[in-house]
Amino acid sequence: MRTGGAFRALLVLLVISVSAAGVPPPENVLVSCRNAAVTVSWDYSKQQPETRFGVSIHGRDGIFDQTETTDRRIDLSYFVWGSQQHCLDFLYVQVKALQGSTWSENKTSNSFSFNNFMTVHTKCSLEFPPVDVDVDVDAGKATVTFDNPVHHYKEVKQVNRALPQFSFTISPVENGTKRGGDVGALCMASDPICRADVPLPEDVKPCFVLKGALFDGLGINSVTVRPTEEICATESVESQEVILAVILTTVALFFIIMGVLLICKVKAWTLKDKPGEKPCSLDSTRSSITSKDSGHSRKDSGLPETYEDRGADLDASHAERPFYLDRALSESSSQNDSGSAGSSEETDSVLLVSDKESEEEDTPVVSNYDRPHVHKMDMGDGDIVEGYGGN
Repeated sequence: MRTGGAFRALLVLLVISVSAAGVPPPENVLVSCRNAAVTVSWDYSKQQPETRFGVSIHGRDGIFDQTETTDRRIDLSYFVWGSQQHCLDFLYVQVKALQGSTWSENKTSNSFSFNNFMTVHTKCSLEFPPVDVDVDVDAGKATVTFDNPVHHYKEVKQVNRALPQFSFTISPVENGTKRGGDVGALCMASDPICRADVPLPEDVKPCFVLKGALFDGLGINSVTVRPTEEICATESVESQEVILAVILTTVALFFIIMGVLLICKVKAWTLKDKPGEKPCSLDSTRSSITSKDSGHSRKDSGLPETYEDRGADLDASHAERPFYLDRALSESSSQNDSGSAGSSEETDSVLLVSDKESEEEDTPVVSNYDRPHVHKMDMGDGDIVEGYGGN
């Protein structure tokens, strides 16, 4: 009886061993982290349609989580950033294969952690958020601003109570060489934007390297935020606005000038058969101004009249009003009935008028108001006649 029982027990153990040996385990189980994303992957050479994989996540206190999948890769971010303990703990992963009802042996991954104070195979870290550097030359300083990593990464924001503060350092550099002292600053989880002012070293291009770490409330455990590349200052917003305004003004002037030239060219082409007209000249404007100015006489403006003005008035008076001698002609007509006497008197009158006009041409030009309006003339035989000479 004892021999048979021992045989059966040995047979069962042998079957179990053969079954286990028949399901190969996964190979190259590897945990990798990129910023806040954490994944585990593995290889399997004899996968069958019904093959499944069991994944378990372990920490210092034992197994934290288990799951099954048909893939060869799963995301662990949900677990790592799921609690304040997990994100700062020592972690590793085990993976085994399942075919039918038989499991393979476990394969263990590399250990990993975001905690700087943990000794692990893979130390995970975060990338520094984008940084802006604005230089104030007059004040001799540069202002450095960036998103607080607690707010920049949604995974970290879920456990902000575990990492409530961000400490960072700004180092002035030039071509990879450190120039000047470091500037340290602290940014709390309640601050969405981190900011710090840095003195500008003399005769040094304002370039900086930033690095930092997220700390827990006690300032012991921390998550590394990797150093940046060399970041140099950018032009201030005001300078960029001035440059943009100058460019826009130049472009606007260019289009205005081109438009005027195009209009002139079209007008010149339209008026090519009209040589008297000049396209795009100021003749019309000048004519308008001259006509407006000539409409105001010197009398209206209170200025003294010139001889030219008076001469123009006299010419207009001669053109509009002929010189006449009503009284002289009426008296001459009543006293002389003979044709010869009348003819002689009319000739004398014409000669008088001609002589008078000749004298007026030789004498200085005077205004109508200064000229005498009543003239005495000798009609012959001692007869003196008064005549009216216009205005």
